Amino acid sequence: KTLLEWIGDPDPIVRRDAAMSFGLVDPTTESMKALSHSLQDSDIYVLRASALSLATLGRKEGIPQLIESLKFPSIDTIEYYDQELVKELAFFCGTDFSGDMRYDYTTWKRWWDTNGDKIDLNQNLIIKKRIEGAFAKEDGHQGLVILDNLLTEYPENKVIKSRYKKYCQEWITYKLLTRKHINRDTLKK
Repeated sequence: KTLLEWIGDPDPIVRRDAAMSFGLVDPTTESMKALSHSLQDSDIYVLRASALSLATLGRKEGIPQLIESLKFPSIDTIEYYDQELVKELAFFCGTDFSGDMRYDYTTWKRWWDTNGDKIDLNQNLIIKKRIEGAFAKEDGHQGLVILDNLLTEYPENKVIKSRYKKYCQEWITYKLLTRKHINRDTLKK
């Protein structure tokens, strides 16, 4: 079977996996139509996977569906090893919220209603790739340079700020845990 066949499968797990897979391959007219159609799926996980793939492929129509899906709490909408749905939503929108507001449907809905037409999803996807590139660097200093450059280019982007903070926390923790001797210079950094 092809992904186009699987996205219409009676099993929602198969449909969800097919929808997720569309976000990993080059889009075609048929795949985009299938994903758009899947935004009407009765299974919340199929809907989320379809919306996530659409947004990943640069289609803003997936974002309101991701926000709507926050009404249904599950493991992918709460903090879960930094892989939660709202992290992706923050990347797509170029904004982030602190604390519990980050997971709140009403907060995101209000923000989208006011700002949704102003976001540049393609730019935000490029920023997302650059941030992911910073986190992938083995040399922590190289990652910091990437994030510093992003902050200089987009000083108001809240996602860059929050991911920079997370990067620094992880980098510092790693450095502290792997050093034989911790000196004041290390702590200062």
